[in-house]
Amino acid sequence: MIRKIRFNEYKFNIKKAYFVYISTWFLIKPLLFFIFYTKYYKDKKVDELKSPFIIVSNHKSFIDPWLIGSGLSFKSKLFPIIWLAAEKFFKMPIISLIVKAYSSLPVKKNIEIEKELEEAVHYLKEEKVSIGIFPEGKIIFDPEKIEIFKRGVGFLYKETKVPILPIAIRFSKKFEWLDLITRRNKVSVYFGRPIYDINFHGEDLTEISNYIREEIKDLFDIYDYYVKVDDKELNLEKPSLLLKFLHSCLIFILNSKIFSFLVKKLTQEGKIVSQNPGSALSMEAVYALDKKNIFSIKSFNDFAVFIFDRVLFQTKALRNRLKIVKKLLKESLLEIQSKDEIKILSLGGGSLRSILSVIAEINNPKLVSKIEIVSIDNDARSGELVEKVKEELGLENVRIKILNIDSLDFLKNIEKYGEQKFDIVEVIGLIDYLKEDIVINKLNLIYNIMKDRGFLVFSNIAPNNESKFLENINWPTLYYRNVIDLIYILKNTKFLRIPFLS
Repeated sequence: MIRKIRFNEYKFNIKKAYFVYISTWFLIKPLLFFIFYTKYYKDKKVDELKSPFIIVSNHKSFIDPWLIGSGLSFKSKLFPIIWLAAEKFFKMPIISLIVKAYSSLPVKKNIEIEKELEEAVHYLKEEKVSIGIFPEGKIIFDPEKIEIFKRGVGFLYKETKVPILPIAIRFSKKFEWLDLITRRNKVSVYFGRPIYDINFHGEDLTEISNYIREEIKDLFDIYDYYVKVDDKELNLEKPSLLLKFLHSCLIFILNSKIFSFLVKKLTQEGKIVSQNPGSALSMEAVYALDKKNIFSIKSFNDFAVFIFDRVLFQTKALRNRLKIVKKLLKESLLEIQSKDEIKILSLGGGSLRSILSVIAEINNPKLVSKIEIVSIDNDARSGELVEKVKEELGLENVRIKILNIDSLDFLKNIEKYGEQKFDIVEVIGLIDYLKEDIVINKLNLIYNIMKDRGFLVFSNIAPNNESKFLENINWPTLYYRNVIDLIYILKNTKFLRIPFLS
């Protein structure tokens, strides 16, 4: 039963707060995107969370509550989020109308923390309502900085043991009201994984607040991990607006078993992919797809190839990944080209073509003589494929040792295979098939076999709406991950920092 509760002089009504959130969501979300080109990074499970939660974020502008609310789905069961606001805002013209409309809670200054937050504790424990808090206590306009968190968030968690949803907000420059007109500022909002348990000692609220701040700081720093890529420089394949519309209309067909059956039966490429799922051979089939346009279709087979290549986004993503990996490998190789010898490890063989393509592009015989590549691929046909690529690129003299063994076995028993340390390790496509704990273990094993200041290049397939198609063509089980997931994985490895491509 929904009821009104009155603390102090301000009325609070859960039903009203929920109505205001829902009724303004459809207006505010597109408006924020139009003004700030807002990007949200989150796990899809965030939208499945149910109140109560303590929503904790750094504070960059007056519009932060709307930025966070717009990042949640319309049907989110975290709504309404009741934000804590300084009591002075309840006495200001216009602003007071807004904070009261959203049923924000006033927080008085210069009183005991128990008194200051007793209402918030009540709503979390008794009313099961989510509470939002900005623990910095004020807006920090410096776009590069997060201030120390005050003890209040630690008190809320200690008193209620309600789980915490950490969020980081990052503006491309200092927020100014003029941004609402000029549209020259961009915003990224990062939703972290829920925190259900924090180990703390005794009554130390600062310890809890500092722990939460570190979680949010990790999210905040994601922006710095990104390496901006020039789409034109790499000639990345980007679908047109018409193709995006066509894709959205046909996605239910693309994910149907009938479509997968036709691709497998009517196209040579589909047969190769379905018979060799996840292998370097299937990757080669996608890389070499015959580029057809709508006017070159002369048979049903041509039409199936056109759909497979042009309408499915998976094929474009694979070829784009190849180009991006080539860029990273080329930069890495050029940086260490002065070494007397260069050892490269390819785990799974997913981007061995990228490595060879980069060597061919650099076209330096002296560099080629220094390079030794070790490829770990348990597909016995990989040797034949490598020789074909070497011949295609004119790299017959490149030294490549192929071991048809399991990559994890190689990493655990590397001494058995006579290998020691590598300058570059490429793990493209392999961790897509591994659970998170195995990925962490594998990356730590990789760290142990890398030379100082070596380079690790790895990738993971992101969540997408074509996953059912891959299932239907017998592709092995995939673990889809976004940048948030990768951050949590890296935090548990020995690696300090790895750039991501945006």
